[in-house]
Amino acid sequence: NTQLSHLMFPVLCSPVTTSDLSYPPNYFDLELFPNPANERLFIGIGKNLNANQTIELKVVNMLGEVVYMNKVSAHSSTLSLDLAEYANGLYILELKQNENLSIKKFQVNH
Repeated sequence: NTQLSHLMFPVLCSPVTTSDLSYPPNYFDLELFPNPANERLFIGIGKNLNANQTIELKVVNMLGEVVYMNKVSAHSSTLSLDLAEYANGLYILELKQNENLSIKKFQVNH
């Protein structure tokens, strides 16, 4: 006697390709350098920047605490962030303009 409760049935799913995955979003094609960073982090914005509107910058630590938030003008495609007061560790940078968002991880190593 075969018990049906122990049978395994294959589940067919459509394959997931990398173009289906949108996390983490990188709408602005951000590049963070140097990474790991010491005293200063440079943020290069590669595309889609609207120079007439402000950018919201937010830095979150690995505990989920917001350690920096500021709105800056978008007149330059390279921004910088002073890291002198940051503890060593991993952080997440969020750059938002209107509803468009880029998220990148960076590391501080003094």
